[in-house]
Amino acid sequence: MTILAPRELKDLVYRCCRVGGIDPGTADRFADNLLHAQIHRGKAVETFLSILASSTSSTDELARVVAAADRVELAEATTRSVGVATATFDSAVPLLALSLSLWYAAERGIASIGISNTAPGDQHVESIELVAETLDQTARASAQQRHSTAHQQGLSVTTSDFAQLESQAASFLVAEMKLDEVAP
Repeated sequence: MTILAPRELKDLVYRCCRVGGIDPGTADRFADNLLHAQIHRGKAVETFLSILASSTSSTDELARVVAAADRVELAEATTRSVGVATATFDSAVPLLALSLSLWYAAERGIASIGISNTAPGDQHVESIELVAETLDQTARASAQQRHSTAHQQGLSVTTSDFAQLESQAASFLVAEMKLDEVAP
């Protein structure tokens, strides 16, 4: 096992997304969602690596999963005005892509029906129903504890998964020699 600082995992995921053709803002939001899922749900890194593996010939799968949080945010806005809304996806997406977005919605008083705050990150959903509801204080305290623990002790990731992330992310880096060739 390898222990990663949360910021290190976020950076690796961000760079993997950028290599996959995802724009910086969307890659950053997805990396935040994945980090949240790894801390609070587990099974996020392994699932992300399988998405990357299935996206090697095309960025369509990666782009579809990464953009899924947009639908949650749209449904949250609708829920605010109507009281209930459903985020529906073209095909099932793993919760790792939605984890932090769902948590932020819950903190703003919009809860997801039938999805636990600790459901595994590899659980796939085709739709999520959102309703106006206050966040349970026990859930908030439990989440704060997991967050603190992750930032104090780091996150356990298998050594092979860490190596795969590093390998995928390495293409994002530009060699210093290449930069020197461009400089006047």
